[in-house]
Amino acid sequence: MERKRIVVLGILVLIVLGILVMAPMLAGQLARGTGPGPSQDTSVESVHDLMDRFTIDPAFLNATPHWFIIVAGKEEQGVMIRYIENTSVPGEKKAAWIASLKDIWTAYPVKAVPSAGGALITCDCDLTTMSLTGSQNATLREIEMEIALDMEKSLQTPTPTPAAG
Repeated sequence: MERKRIVVLGILVLIVLGILVMAPMLAGQLARGTGPGPSQDTSVESVHDLMDRFTIDPAFLNATPHWFIIVAGKEEQGVMIRYIENTSVPGEKKAAWIASLKDIWTAYPVKAVPSAGGALITCDCDLTTMSLTGSQNATLREIEMEIALDMEKSLQTPTPTPAAG
């Protein structure tokens, strides 16, 4: 069970790093009123630089332990849905998970608000009244466990070595 927690934590770190990379670009676009622009450098050094330029609204952190799924941007939402579609869970469960995620993302739309030196990732709603249902929380836990199990399987699969050439 401890290994699963480590794997889930690793996934969370990857999701948060993705948000870290996208948040300043989104904040800049919001401030300028423009759409998506050219990609910025996303090297490890630039990711560390970006980490100091945004924050996640503490209300997200207080509202749910699953905040990292809720603050996913449109691209990350698409990745999550494609991931679920390719899991080995039954079709009805996949459909229920996807419908639940879409309901949550619709109810709690994320936005980046420019702030001094960066951006605040928050909700275009009143987070003080955020209340996920028991069913929504259960769905998010199930998705996290599926990701953890999948990651555990991939860690146990030996990586093929390239043929000498």
